[in-house]
Amino acid sequence: ASIIPEYPILDGQYEILTLCEDKISKNTLLISGEGLIQTDVIILPHYSQYNQEITLKAKVGNVSNINMNDNVSKMYFYIDDYKVGEALVQNNIGTITIQPSQLNLSSGIHQLEARFSRNTKFASSRSNTTLLISQDDINIEIDALDQPKYLDDYNIKARFTFEDNPITAGVATFFIEKEEIGQKDLDDLGIASIVDTKIKYTPGTHTLSVKYSGPNQYVGKTIEKQIEVIGGETFLTIFNVNGKPSDIVDIKVKVTDINDKLISTGTLSFDIPGEEPEVINIENGFD
Repeated sequence: ASIIPEYPILDGQYEILTLCEDKISKNTLLISGEGLIQTDVIILPHYSQYNQEITLKAKVGNVSNINMNDNVSKMYFYIDDYKVGEALVQNNIGTITIQPSQLNLSSGIHQLEARFSRNTKFASSRSNTTLLISQDDINIEIDALDQPKYLDDYNIKARFTFEDNPITAGVATFFIEKEEIGQKDLDDLGIASIVDTKIKYTPGTHTLSVKYSGPNQYVGKTIEKQIEVIGGETFLTIFNVNGKPSDIVDIKVKVTDINDKLISTGTLSFDIPGEEPEVINIENGFD
């Protein structure tokens, strides 16, 4: 019986196990390159983005004029011990083109091996190196008011793209300062939104940020946007004042926000006919 291997068997000694009628026999197979021209394989440098095609090239060294069309002189390529392609050697080089995403290769470092198959003239050889598949760098755009009002409802929308195409897998997490204010899955348009979020941050400059996390092919990324929270609407309640025209009386005013919560800082200005204007500090929501 004879077999044809699916990949080149390199020179060396191998054990062959044969199963016949429930009996196992073991033999030794010696493949020798003696008398053949010895070769080596040089893998040319490689680097790849996850969604881009990559050309793998390996060169047979130590010899010249390997340019055969006999379907024997081939270069076989393996990534992490998985065969990803083969090519006839032309001008001493075997070349294939692959796309990492179609092979379900994750981003990161992989082991790349090239094997040159032996023939009647040249001995087989192999070489190993690493292949770096980098993650795709995404683009994030934030759509939100630059100057939201304190305690108003605030809507934030973020759009995620790679090379102008929407990213439809992953999660967006929204923060103001370092506090998480919401988390949403990306939709079919590559958009994640949170709505009716109360701006409870004091007036002034704050950092709005959006963090993306998703499939291994994309870079996890966070972008920031500065927003200026401005004072929201306030309400004044003046309590009844009783007294004669010549009496000294207390005027009491309550200051609250849109949620009827006492505002504890700031000043009130009083303008009473016939009196000098007066400015008084607010304490615990009252003047």
